Amino acid sequence: MSATVGVIGLGLTGRAIARNLLAAGYTVVGYDTDAAITRASRADGIASAADAAEVAVRAHDLLLSLPSAAAVLATAQSIIESGVGRSVVIETSTLALADKLRFGEVLTAPGHIALDCSLSGTGAQAVSRDLVILASGAAMALAKRAGLDPQRVVEVIGAGAGSSHSFELRAPMMAEGRYEPPTMRVSTWQKDMEASAAFAVALDFPTPLFSATAPLSQAALVEGRGGQDTAAVRAVLEAMRGTPG
Repeated sequence: MSATVGVIGLGLTGRAIARNLLAAGYTVVGYDTDAAITRASRADGIASAADAAEVAVRAHDLLLSLPSAAAVLATAQSIIESGVGRSVVIETSTLALADKLRFGEVLTAPGHIALDCSLSGTGAQAVSRDLVILASGAAMALAKRAGLDPQRVVEVIGAGAGSSHSFELRAPMMAEGRYEPPTMRVSTWQKDMEASAAFAVALDFPTPLFSATAPLSQAALVEGRGGQDTAAVRAVLEAMRGTPG
């Protein structure tokens, strides 16, 4: 295998992923804003680049493992300014939904393919190849916007470690834009979410990620999707983007 993958962000997780890609036979070009980390990665066999733009020039497929929304958006801009043709950019950070959508908008406007693939796991799990890839409804919406075949996206993710029972059940519905008959109605899910939220509030326990998803199901209800499957979150996200879902 001789394909080249660019990894931007060589911290604990990014460097571990880069090493695993090397072990799988890929050529890896990497960059980190910490020059010492970039230099150290050479000992792993990772080819170093002077900046993110150079990584984009040398690799068509890019993986981002970055610490903040500001870093992700700055990198997206660097990719655009590199002047390369269409790149596939896999964004693995855990960010606010608004930042994820902004990232997608910035890159897809000039023709790049932006994929939202947050990771669940630690740097140690990255070393042992035990990460879970959270390819979300946002990823399905972005994939469609980028011109990818939704069914192919389902096949590729479904065959890998990022799959789950929920993904296997709902990703095909998202790919087809088909949300009926429902396996779990949005209205029922909203009721369950309200019960769960009330329980957390009673315990005075924060649930930031859970809370961040609440506006999506609420928006689905406002759009009249209460009787549809919760997979309709893809349609909600695409409505935010101004495209039909």
